[in-house]
Amino acid sequence: MNTVQSLNSASELADKQSEAILDMTKQEWRGGLFTMDRSSIDPTQVSGMRANIATVLETILGNVDAIKQQDLLIGGMTTLRSFLQTKDIITAVDPDGLCDLVRISFESCLDTKGLSDLEMRIGYGAADLSEPNARTLAYTVPAIRILKSLQENRELIAKLAAAEEEGNPISRKHIGKIRKNLALGRTLSENQRELLLQVPTGKEGNTPFSQALPQVIVYSAHNFISSTNTVDRKQVQTIVTQTQQAIGNFLGYYCPDIAQQFSFDSDRPIDPTSFEGVYTQYLGQILGSASTSDEQKARDQIIQFGVKKSAGNIEGSLQYGAAHALYSGDVFDGPAIQILQNTKARPEKLLMIGGPPEQYFWRARSIVRSNARTEDAKAFFAQKGLPWEQEPVDTNGYARAQLITAIGELPVYGKGFNGEWGIREIASGLPFEEFLSGPARSSMRADMLQLVAEVAGIPPEKVQKVARKKEKDSTTLQQFADGFTKLQQLLQS
Repeated sequence: MNTVQSLNSASELADKQSEAILDMTKQEWRGGLFTMDRSSIDPTQVSGMRANIATVLETILGNVDAIKQQDLLIGGMTTLRSFLQTKDIITAVDPDGLCDLVRISFESCLDTKGLSDLEMRIGYGAADLSEPNARTLAYTVPAIRILKSLQENRELIAKLAAAEEEGNPISRKHIGKIRKNLALGRTLSENQRELLLQVPTGKEGNTPFSQALPQVIVYSAHNFISSTNTVDRKQVQTIVTQTQQAIGNFLGYYCPDIAQQFSFDSDRPIDPTSFEGVYTQYLGQILGSASTSDEQKARDQIIQFGVKKSAGNIEGSLQYGAAHALYSGDVFDGPAIQILQNTKARPEKLLMIGGPPEQYFWRARSIVRSNARTEDAKAFFAQKGLPWEQEPVDTNGYARAQLITAIGELPVYGKGFNGEWGIREIASGLPFEEFLSGPARSSMRADMLQLVAEVAGIPPEKVQKVARKKEKDSTTLQQFADGFTKLQQLLQS
């Protein structure tokens, strides 16, 4: 095959596969894309989405031969499915993020490092509560499901490779159907899964793709929040420490095989007069100076969201909103500031996972990314009589995505939510009937029930009906009651 033919083949295949990806988002994932002015759009209805995905795929597919292309489609699609889950877990992603997810998913199948150089971050705030909020544990559920799914899918692919060898009982017809379903991102039937799971994998070195998993950073932004809100800082630090210990213990007992993928961090205390402090003021000014109607609406959402927690501190709210560009390792014309204590400022590949409020902060981050300029920052520093000694930063080659999860509609550091649960309260034997009938909002119950569903193996799509007290099926209610008991046992361990 000559180079021109190979490129044409890759182009045609990329175009066809981009259509398959969009079809998968509609039929299997069923989530949406969010933008500056919309919270959920059908990916198939977004102008240019297919072409953008095809461009990503063409570059990747053009570097492998025709035989490897078919394996790559299977590996890339199953990896992408693992990240997107279903809309009951991951409800939305930003449009550029979907393209970067495609790139990450497919490139990981060509790299011996697999997904080991991918970082996923989960952030949460903190307050001077009397004990850690139990719902914080649920923030880890999307990452747990993604990691488990990646493990399971890579195992299935390894078994598929083994099944194609001589002497295995699966017929060529069945193998062909399985390969087609995986390449199109479709869910395998129970029969197909069972057939694959019965196949011995063979030697460990024969697996087609690296089994390496992403790293997950669970971090607290309590230092920045403490600087803008009126709180007992010592008590906040105590709660952060206890929360991280509780999450670590839970992961260690519930999923020890992937617990090592998780680590914990906190933001650095930033002196307002330091370079980092002044630069954050500059970013806050960018957000405060939003010019377009969409940007102004996004800015006002951040102000409205922040002043409730900060006793009317508008400037602090704008700085905190803009600082999410640093927490999220965003790439823009500006220095890479390490806002977390032990985590790299701008890793090459990064997925952010957060609840519905993260759409507000993503929009604030977009304003920063679009408007931050080194020359403007220099002028801002000069106005304050401060030097600028930062080197230019390369902004090419990075991959970013914001995954919005159904968990975390209400922040875990709020103090006024009636019916909130502490971890000790759940662990001490709170009856499931009392938990379900209490005054908490349905979204708060849904957070906890997603955690229950995870530990009990209950499909996540069953959560909302129970959370809204609409479920009448006694078998389903008993499943959740048993799962609640199992969660309590894990927290008591």
